[in-house]
Amino acid sequence: MPLLDNKAINYLKSVNSATERMSTLIKSLLEFSRLGNNSKIIRVDCAVMLADIIQDLDTLIHVSKATFEIYDMPVLNLYEVEMRQVFQNLITNAIKFQNKNTRPVICIRYARKNGVHTFSVSDNGIGIDPSHFERVFEIFQRLPTVEKYEGNGIGLANCKKIILLHQGEINIESTLNAGTIFHFTIGDLQLT
Repeated sequence: MPLLDNKAINYLKSVNSATERMSTLIKSLLEFSRLGNNSKIIRVDCAVMLADIIQDLDTLIHVSKATFEIYDMPVLNLYEVEMRQVFQNLITNAIKFQNKNTRPVICIRYARKNGVHTFSVSDNGIGIDPSHFERVFEIFQRLPTVEKYEGNGIGLANCKKIILLHQGEINIESTLNAGTIFHFTIGDLQLT
């Protein structure tokens, strides 16, 4: 005879699941609060960094059948770990936020314009309504249209904080059901 009935077992599973989500949320908050602390600016080859990120995301990329167009990338002075988080988050979101049966196409570009390092990461995903452009960079802000996708609403807030740390700005260009482009700039940082 079982010690717990099905109702009690389901209740314990629910509590366990909620505990895991809370633990993930707390870890994410700690990471957000620590961004930029104890980091050094180093010389980073962005092409190598992107190749490493794509290799790290190999399983997700393989399952989604995502394809990439990556144009010439610079070598810059960056907070490497933090900038890696920006690219990894934007690439992961580009793969995750897709309409069903759509193969993700992600394009990453770089240009030096008016003395500013400018990057863009574009996709062919579900897009973002223009009324939500500023909101997506606020911590814990998940859009109603993306509730069916996993996440905790911290990723883009991290991206914004990291870009500000790099003396830059981040913004969005998007059309619903036609994709999104994240544009961000990086200042000329001095090695530490």
